[in-house]
Amino acid sequence: ISYNIDFVEETNEYLLIRGWAWTNEMDLDFTDIRLWLFNEKQHILIHPYLERRYDLPLDGAIQQNCGFFAIIPKAKCPQGIYKLGIEIQKRYIFPVKSSARSIETNATVELRKES
Repeated sequence: ISYNIDFVEETNEYLLIRGWAWTNEMDLDFTDIRLWLFNEKQHILIHPYLERRYDLPLDGAIQQNCGFFAIIPKAKCPQGIYKLGIEIQKRYIFPVKSSARSIETNATVELRKES
């Protein structure tokens, strides 16, 4: 998986994550990009919004399907330090063998209660 995390920002109420991801192993038509916040105790699955990334020097099909933007309510996440993972999953109408690809990024996120 090729990826980039453009930003991870924290407000009083939300965690915001924007980036892109794609793989040469599958076309990105009918795919979902999922994010994971995880540590030894927690695994939090995030379904980000997908966005077109015309700012990237990629071919049209990849540009249209590789961007993501997540708005995560901090109240729903236990405080702690998390690593960020990315998963690309192909959607099929009928069940077939798994076609998910995933990677652990270099990004870490610290969620803490506001005082």
